[in-house]
Amino acid sequence: MTTAKKTVPIEKLVEGLWRLPEAAFDKTERVLRLLDETPVRADSLAPYLTRNRQHYTRNLMNRTPGEH
Repeated sequence: MTTAKKTVPIEKLVEGLWRLPEAAFDKTERVLRLLDETPVRADSLAPYLTRNRQHYTRNLMNRTPGEH
């Protein structure tokens, strides 16, 4: 029997990613564990889901310090 994990808003996952040290991104184990342990609520993604039939789009979800 498996138990369902509680889902969280996307902002909670972003906070967890920010808390990881830079070295965690050299190897993927810690990042993958965080992703596995932090399932995101689909409705929290709604503000970022946009599309344009004529042009490729990217959706900024978070800015690093110093970005404009």
